Amino acid sequence: MTDMTNSISAARSHKNIQRGEMLCYFIRHAEAEPAVNGDDAARSLTKNGRHDAREIFAGLAALATGIDRIYTSPLLRATQTAELLASALRLDEDPKVIPLLANAGAVSEWIKFLRGANRDGRCVAAVGHEPTLGRWLGELCFSSDQPVLMKKCAIAKVRLRWMSDTIKADLEGLYQPGFMRKIARR
Repeated sequence: MTDMTNSISAARSHKNIQRGEMLCYFIRHAEAEPAVNGDDAARSLTKNGRHDAREIFAGLAALATGIDRIYTSPLLRATQTAELLASALRLDEDPKVIPLLANAGAVSEWIKFLRGANRDGRCVAAVGHEPTLGRWLGELCFSSDQPVLMKKCAIAKVRLRWMSDTIKADLEGLYQPGFMRKIARR
């Protein structure tokens, strides 16, 4: 098998979610305009960012991920990215705004939220920002304070396994934008 075929097969493994598990796709927002008057929260996606997100999310939709819920940071660029994701996946439910997905949220709070949201056996997406998402991936998957680099519109697939008082997280794929464009064009 080629690397792309292996990656596609791994991305489709959502059908193998067991009791006590969850798949979470961490997605960095698309390219955004610079801040105007220092208002970082109001940065809108650029025309190019919208185009990239549509193309990349078409690739994600082609992988039949099984994402059934989208959570997003309240910052405009993330909510716009989440809306494009929901459209590509043809979800009936709008993305839900979760403030802790904004910059500087703690991964422990995210895990507590997911556990409380009763997402057992589900597949969700979390749209947020760097450096937060990269830091969370480093902590969750590698027990490291070294972040995982996530380009704009990159997608990380993480399998979460709920243990009694802990969680085990495995990074099953890190899909950079160029790879997802290739999937969309197939």
